Amino acid sequence: MNWTLRRQGNVVKSGLQDETTVIAEGDRNILLHTFAKNEPNLTPGIYQLSGELLWGENGRNKQSFNINLTIPTEAARKK
Repeated sequence: MNWTLRRQGNVVKSGLQDETTVIAEGDRNILLHTFAKNEPNLTPGIYQLSGELLWGENGRNKQSFNINLTIPTEAARKK
């Protein structure tokens, strides 16, 4: 999976997620753990997470996604 996190149209971070099992009709948890300790915390607000799930031989099957997520004030303080 490749993903991009944006806030107000500006790219905050992007990355690639290692292969994982996805079950049809199931929840998908995307861990954005690629933030280094020297990078600033995410500030509270609304972000857009978009990207593509890739599977099959050479990743030929693709499913795009685009979701809004909110970082609340309490979560932004914890890192």
